[in-house]
Amino acid sequence: MPMSAHRAASPASPRATARASTSPTAPTIWSRRSPRPARAESPGPPATNTILRQLVSVATPAGQLTTIAYKTDGSGNVASITDARNGQTTYVYDPATGNLLTERDALGNTIDRTYGGRNQLLTETRYLVPDPDAIGTGASPGTPLTTRFVWEEGGTNSGFLRLRFTISPTGRVTEHTYTGVGQELKSIEYRAAADIYAGTLFDFPTLSAWSASASRDRTQTTLVDFQYDVRGNVTVKTAYGTVSSTGVGQPFTDVTWDIYSYDSAGHVLTHTIKDLTGTESYAYDGFGRVTQFIDFNNNTISTTINDATQTTTVSKGAMTEVSLYNLAGELISVSRNTGGSTLEQTSYKYDKLGRLRMAITANGFIGGLKTYFVYDKAGRKVADISDDGSVVEYAYDKNDNLISSVRRQNRLNSTQMASLVDGSGNPTMVDPNTLHPSAGTADRWEWRIYDAANRLVQTIDAAGATIVMAYDGASRLTSTTAYSNMIASGTVSGYKLSPPTAPVTVTADSTKDRTTRLYYDSDGNLIGTLDAEGGLTEHRYDGAGFKIRTIQYGKAVNAGTFAAMVAAATDATDIHNYYLYDSRGLLGATIDGEGDVTRYYYTAFQQLSQVTRGQKVVLSTLSASPKLTDLPAATETLDTTTYTRDGYGRVLTETNLLAGGTAETTTNTYDSLGNLTRTSKSSGATARSADRRYDGLGRLIGELSGEGSAQLAALGANPTQTAIDDVYKTWGTTYAYDGTGRLVRKTESNGSSNATLRTAYYYNSNDKLAYEVNAAGEITEYVYSGTGDLTDTIRHTGGRLSAAVVSSLGGGQADVNFLSVMPGVTSATLDSTTHVDFNATGTVAQMKDPLNNAIVYSYNAFREMITRVDPIDASTSVQTSRTYDRRGLVATEAVDSAAGLNLTTQFGYDAFGRLKQVTDAENRIRKTDYDRAGRVVVSTDATNKTVSYAYDGRGNVITTTDRSGRITAFSYTAFNRTVVSTFGGGISSTTVTNGFENVVSVTAGDGRQVSYTYDLDGNLKTVTDATGVVETRNYDKAGRLADVTEGTVKTAYTYDAANRVLTETVNPGGLALVTTYEYDPQGRQIKITDPT
Repeated sequence: MPMSAHRAASPASPRATARASTSPTAPTIWSRRSPRPARAESPGPPATNTILRQLVSVATPAGQLTTIAYKTDGSGNVASITDARNGQTTYVYDPATGNLLTERDALGNTIDRTYGGRNQLLTETRYLVPDPDAIGTGASPGTPLTTRFVWEEGGTNSGFLRLRFTISPTGRVTEHTYTGVGQELKSIEYRAAADIYAGTLFDFPTLSAWSASASRDRTQTTLVDFQYDVRGNVTVKTAYGTVSSTGVGQPFTDVTWDIYSYDSAGHVLTHTIKDLTGTESYAYDGFGRVTQFIDFNNNTISTTINDATQTTTVSKGAMTEVSLYNLAGELISVSRNTGGSTLEQTSYKYDKLGRLRMAITANGFIGGLKTYFVYDKAGRKVADISDDGSVVEYAYDKNDNLISSVRRQNRLNSTQMASLVDGSGNPTMVDPNTLHPSAGTADRWEWRIYDAANRLVQTIDAAGATIVMAYDGASRLTSTTAYSNMIASGTVSGYKLSPPTAPVTVTADSTKDRTTRLYYDSDGNLIGTLDAEGGLTEHRYDGAGFKIRTIQYGKAVNAGTFAAMVAAATDATDIHNYYLYDSRGLLGATIDGEGDVTRYYYTAFQQLSQVTRGQKVVLSTLSASPKLTDLPAATETLDTTTYTRDGYGRVLTETNLLAGGTAETTTNTYDSLGNLTRTSKSSGATARSADRRYDGLGRLIGELSGEGSAQLAALGANPTQTAIDDVYKTWGTTYAYDGTGRLVRKTESNGSSNATLRTAYYYNSNDKLAYEVNAAGEITEYVYSGTGDLTDTIRHTGGRLSAAVVSSLGGGQADVNFLSVMPGVTSATLDSTTHVDFNATGTVAQMKDPLNNAIVYSYNAFREMITRVDPIDASTSVQTSRTYDRRGLVATEAVDSAAGLNLTTQFGYDAFGRLKQVTDAENRIRKTDYDRAGRVVVSTDATNKTVSYAYDGRGNVITTTDRSGRITAFSYTAFNRTVVSTFGGGISSTTVTNGFENVVSVTAGDGRQVSYTYDLDGNLKTVTDATGVVETRNYDKAGRLADVTEGTVKTAYTYDAANRVLTETVNPGGLALVTTYEYDPQGRQIKITDPT
């Protein structure tokens, strides 16, 4: 909303706790006063009060040891707050006005403010260097960053007071102008580099003159203006894409109008956007609550609030969501219904303090699927417990910072689980200390350490690997260091009982530790990063803070001042990427390091309407800060894609403009819930469609590919539901879900009729997939640890379920009824189990195949694999070892590193992290050179022979030069639909591709042609060679290859329920030579019977 005139609170209001402008851009002016607590109610924290009834301390319940202490000055202002970790923040006030002048935290991070005669904020200064003693005496904080606010006053002590200019520490200027009654008329951001304010005076006359100067580049401003009705409501908001040299927004070029209407109470009734079809409209009840919302696409959301029954009903399309509340206002259930049926329902239970203790999701079984939440006496969540007893535990410091978390490998026992609820199934106030499962070697611990300003400064994982963060005085992250050496395991084990509260020092290793440094300008914009190998990236911004250029430097440098690093890193190989914007701040073009331009165009709704690729510009001809208007007209072949969208940005059509004025158009259709129901793409005379349908909750329940969609369209305009269902069964895939939203069944076409093939999915009590039963009755079982890691995948091989049993399976929770079928398919000797053990960090420790052969892994502190040991036989194994550079890129790989061979390959990279050189175990060297867009331009083999490549503005290879110096040239039409390859001697070939990326013809230079046709699913139908011989392929309704005819020979195929080839018949109408295939329940081919 627009900024209104700022009215400072009167200093005569002694108990105002804050003075704030209604402006979103104006500052908030604080005057901290000691709060007056309301009467304490058990079991809230005890409060200690002085005789003046000013709060001096807050202590949390016994056992938590958390106390916050307050001190006040003689005027009742809060002079200091001491937190539970004894960190003190102090406040200094103007004794005359009570305005807050200085804030200083426990580390000396300082904010200073100054004010005008009418209590308006004039400056706010933060410091990159904290106050060394953190108490405001002795040395002062350093490197100030000052934001300034310039006001226009209508009189000395009366009249209007309006914020007119904001000047950032860098000198970026934002200007506001107003109507006569103080409503914001225009907001202007000056974006040109020359319009960074460098003056030393910050009064209104000086800034007004600066703004009016003819030297201002008004074409490089971001301009938004507002219109109002008589009650002060915004009726029109206009954002201009183009601004004239006189500062006037151009109303017919890339402009966005938002238009509003209101009722007499000031509620928004309608919202329209010029040139956009549709209107957003709202209706309200007598309390001003929205009861109906109609979106730009004419979809309606209705809300009914029944205060008597504590229910809220929201209707959207066929879906109704009903929320039920208790008398305390707590949400106790949410149900989602469609067609009179409840598809999903979740209920909630709370303890006496109103804390959520249980969430119960109905899953079709008694009791539902439960999740429990456990709290300490200070009201902090200390555990999440799943229905199967899996636990995640949390611990906090005295300032409520999360200091440790552990995902337990083992689960709670039945007694512990029973203690979570009483006999009526309601949550208990169980002691958290009784809910720890037994410790496991793979418990997933993590610790966090904070500084006195409560900033995260270190993390430690279960293996002792640690990352340290550093900040400047403005609390901006300046570096992260991941150490290669780890904290001793014994020390880490001790943290489980006593978490670290201060940073832990580890031995540094400058050759392996990984430090990333971050650099900022005075406005807080990230201007550079230096990676652990010295790779420097710079970001440059315009006056409005938009990133306009990124420079990746070609030389690695050591850490230093940012300016010194830029000077040292600059190289001819530097990569400059440019970003150009319109006056609305929308990205209008990008230019990569090779001068390849991508242009972006937008609708009045600021939605992307066109993308054009393929233009090239010479980077050396660009100015330091190029504008959109600087780009010349393109002369190259371009790839142009246009879009139309609905009011919510969803793509309705996507059109590729081809050579000769033709086009390929993809059309999308959506339902009232916004689900994509149909996609249809035309290419030439062919259109391929894909249909989808959803239930009332927006879950996908059916999909058809091209051939099935054609069958659906053939039903006509008003098909019966039975006919629609039959098409989906015969040609498509359907899905079913349970009450928790889990996929429980998938059915697919059997290839010939509507008798579908069913796959059922069953879940454990932690909501993870436990069993998958395919249409052939074969069962795969999945087993998980308490940490949620998949530890075992079991392919049951003792037998198959019958087709009748499979067709009866509904999926869902793996209950006793389902488990009763397992004995018929399990076999202790035949079942195939793949087992995985995990480390405490979540990395794979070893993987055992069904024959119990184990692959063993080890890792460094960065969780990168450093060794892998593969078994060869019972007594022999081979070890592969890796080392890494400080960016995490593989530096060496040695095969058989534990034995005598030690075959080592070395990898070298450039400053951009691209693989430049590979040296194999025989010391043979292969090299790769890249252009500034990251594309390979020269590849050099071990004999020093080269292959080189050149590219057009769309990234297509236009020439290759092989090792013998032979040149092959390529030319392309738009979107590469026709590609002509010209070889040495002028011989050429032409490849034509359709809009579905299928090759439709290849024509040799002598005119010989091979052509291809496809069905609506994209399957290859025919191949016609240059002599006219045709190969024909047919497919069944499941999209499987049914037969192939090559000349006069036909081969036909049949499949089992798992889509595996059962028979292959050659010449089915004649000799009928049949080959049959058999499989075990794991899908392994166990028998082939040939025609003899």
